[in-house]
Amino acid sequence: KIGQIKNYILSGIEDRSNLRFFSGITVTTRGSLFYDEQAKSIAIDISSSKLSINDGQHRTFAIAAAIQELKRRIAKGRNKDIQELNKRYLEELSEMMIPLTIFNNITEDMEKQLFHDINNLQSRPSKSSTIRLSQNDLLSRMARELSETNHYLLKYGVEYNKMSISGQNLN
Repeated sequence: KIGQIKNYILSGIEDRSNLRFFSGITVTTRGSLFYDEQAKSIAIDISSSKLSINDGQHRTFAIAAAIQELKRRIAKGRNKDIQELNKRYLEELSEMMIPLTIFNNITEDMEKQLFHDINNLQSRPSKSSTIRLSQNDLLSRMARELSETNHYLLKYGVEYNKMSISGQNLN
């Protein structure tokens, strides 16, 4: 899964028409969490705090893998133009904003429940939602274009609001 997410990240950096957004990574910390007035950011004293990623481990490792891949490309690159391009990609990836939800000083039992709730209460979007909303999936884009331009589909309509569409549904 990490390799798949890494490739997803890199394809979004290499082709600006492939939009890439990540949902927030959820972490818990037990220790010192404070607002650093000088840096204008939230800071965690990592020497005295215990940190856990409750949701987003694969995304976190995939981002690190994408950074390592770009560094490898730069180090092994022989073409100066491609090296510069990869340096620009690395800079863009390093500046990428990823939302972070921090739960501070919750008990271990609360942390277990948080993990359970995040991982067991969420659901994947329906196929119809994916078709209606995905900007990167070529089949979804083609389906939307057909629904907007085909004479018969315009006349009879297209069902977008089904919660599920069977793979055997000929419509």
